[in-house]
Amino acid sequence: MDKFLNNIDLQNSIKDWDRKLSRSIHCHYESAKHLANKHYGLGIPTIICVTIASTGIFAASTNKIDNNSWIGIASGLFGIVSAILSALQTFSKYSERASKHQQNASEFSSLKRELDLLVSFPPKEEEIDATFKKFLEKYNNVSKQSEYIHPKIWDKCKDNYSKQKFQSEYFKKISSSN
Repeated sequence: MDKFLNNIDLQNSIKDWDRKLSRSIHCHYESAKHLANKHYGLGIPTIICVTIASTGIFAASTNKIDNNSWIGIASGLFGIVSAILSALQTFSKYSERASKHQQNASEFSSLKRELDLLVSFPPKEEEIDATFKKFLEKYNNVSKQSEYIHPKIWDKCKDNYSKQKFQSEYFKKISSSN
């Protein structure tokens, strides 16, 4: 226990992991939200265009409108626009990518909870090195498999999680008790 509490390098590594995990969680949730908004940004106009096109086709087919040539042209144009929007939505895979970011955020959250438990209930002195080596391997695996975060989103999160500003609740308690 003393080795854990008195090891400044280990404490600094833990603080750094905590900050990086918190930033990764936040950035992946922001990425998921951004991609979900893009998904709806294409999906809603697609639905509107399809609705207008099909209503126009239905109105033109009932022959209740005298000059229905403009309705046919407008319906065709809305049909083309809806096909383009549908193709963009399908090939951009915004929904699928948002789901992957949600999953990544969940994996990083799990690692953060594990780190919090390791800090709250430190391993036995003889197990410290092996325990944190195992944690680092998990952290590296999750990082390697995580989705790409757009630099704008990563930079947006940067200020909140800089080394100077960010301090986890656990380390705030330790600092205040000293």
